Amino acid sequence: MDANVCRHARALGVEIVKNRQLNIDDFPIERARLEVSLIFVYLSSACIIPYGWVMSLKHPPLPVVIVLLFIMGVCASAQFQPITALVIDINPRSPAASTTALSFVRCILGAGGVAVVNPMLDNLGRGWTGTLVAFIWIGMSVCWWAVIAFGPKWRKAKRATISVR
Repeated sequence: MDANVCRHARALGVEIVKNRQLNIDDFPIERARLEVSLIFVYLSSACIIPYGWVMSLKHPPLPVVIVLLFIMGVCASAQFQPITALVIDINPRSPAASTTALSFVRCILGAGGVAVVNPMLDNLGRGWTGTLVAFIWIGMSVCWWAVIAFGPKWRKAKRATISVR
């Protein structure tokens, strides 16, 4: 994640000083952070499909299940960390409140997901549920792309609103 920020900084000629907050006014921090996250969203989507179908077998092969769960676990952490860093980057004056709000939204969405997964499993089966979840993740990745495309404009509008006060 930091290497990607450094790569973008080098391309723009921006100097990064360790232990100093990067001035992100004219820096595409959304792109630098979320590019990393998107890779793991797509990788976990690619893993949940075979996981669902393997788990629908009468006797799923344990090594396959463990490897897929490991990859999905790593991907879940790796796709969330850049989002947390981005929230802190764009809210440097209130990082704790911003992180708390992000965690609250994540927990609410997680609770909603848990509430609908059992009916999905009952009606669709494990294989089709895994496939549907993967396609939902891929479809929702449009939100990542929207933040990459429009995030700098939204950040400037927020900064203009704050400076008016």
